[in-house]
Amino acid sequence: MSRNYGIYGKKTAQSLSGPAVMVLTLLAGLFCWGLEYYFSANYPLHTASSTPLWNRIIGALPDKPSAYLVGMLLLCGMAALLQRANDYLILFRGKTKLPFLLFFLLNSASFGFVPLRPTSVAFFFLALCMVELFKAYREGKTGLAPGNAYKATLWLGIGSLVWIHLLWMLPLFWYGIFRFRLLTLRVFLASLLGVAAIYWMIAGWCVLQHDFSILTDAFRLWTAFDLIPFREYLTTGRLILPTMALAYTVILDLLLRFHTLHAGLRTRRFIAFLLTAARYLLLFLFLFDTETVDFLCIFFFPVSILMAYLFSDTPRNVSLYYYLLLVCSLLLLVVHYV
Repeated sequence: MSRNYGIYGKKTAQSLSGPAVMVLTLLAGLFCWGLEYYFSANYPLHTASSTPLWNRIIGALPDKPSAYLVGMLLLCGMAALLQRANDYLILFRGKTKLPFLLFFLLNSASFGFVPLRPTSVAFFFLALCMVELFKAYREGKTGLAPGNAYKATLWLGIGSLVWIHLLWMLPLFWYGIFRFRLLTLRVFLASLLGVAAIYWMIAGWCVLQHDFSILTDAFRLWTAFDLIPFREYLTTGRLILPTMALAYTVILDLLLRFHTLHAGLRTRRFIAFLLTAARYLLLFLFLFDTETVDFLCIFFFPVSILMAYLFSDTPRNVSLYYYLLLVCSLLLLVVHYV
């Protein structure tokens, strides 16, 4: 079996993203979609706490087949963009499709995500924002150009028109530019202007229409926390997804504490940022009832990359068992809840 050299200079097994694993993962994801289509899971589409733009998008989908087809295409596009963002991280020595495969599989098996959610569109703008951040750090710049910071948060502002909760990712962007030593006063102010530009335009439209309900409704949705008493978690199924995400976070944290001891500084910073992002997003799974699945989709952004990092640097005979176990557990999750 041919081998290559891993990030520590030692020999590692071939990537798990070979043809057999790719086919297995895609078939598992398609099985999840087929099962949920058969039971019409989560159809009609999500409209609670929706923005006007999202209501227009789903209003253009005439029936269930079109909703599932568009949802599938968007998920594939999301996974492809995640793979593109991962290319700037330099966590993997060789090429691997594991981030794409894991993100596709985790979201396909996430009960409540299929066929289509607001984050199915908003995710693209978050990924573009993260690409700007990762690219600046990979190029070894001493500071992020204010124009790039403006563009990154401008993407967040545009995405928030579809899913207003995307604005909660702004503190995560600020943490990233701080963690990667890219933060300056000009960069911080430019990042504020990027988001403000979108809402200044909306405010101008509201002035012309003499109606500020768009802004007031957006702020109300953005801060509509839904804190359920702890005792109710024990009698409903709402705790399942947050608990699963918490398990992912704890296990990844423990494994990576030992796995990255000898990694380079750049790799350690990337991993620390991704772990912090997972912990940060975990909080929102408990704060918003109707948006849990959307935040879980965003949560799978860092988790898919971290899982791919661990699988790609583990001996093939061990990683394959872990990966098969992951696929089986996700399939059982879908069968149980659908």
